[in-house]
Amino acid sequence: MTMIRLVTLAAVSTLAISGAQAAQVAGLAGDNTLVLFDTANPGQTRTLDITGAGRLAGIDFRPANQALTGVTAENVIVTIDLETGKATEVAK
Repeated sequence: MTMIRLVTLAAVSTLAISGAQAAQVAGLAGDNTLVLFDTANPGQTRTLDITGAGRLAGIDFRPANQALTGVTAENVIVTIDLETGKATEVAK
């Protein structure tokens, strides 16, 4: 069974201040594929293969630095470029 994990790419504080708005969302499908969509138009999705990282165990959006962060099965923390899919190691 394939699991898809979703991460909202909008800061909660922004939504609280300005009311409900559309948000960019990223989901991890399989081990190394992102599924990206906007909540205002969830029918239009795009996929992005993640390169430069091993098998990802999960992803998380960090509002402090506006970065999509992933952790591999080998406990390596990476940031993921949402335009290219390139993963850059941050820490082990």
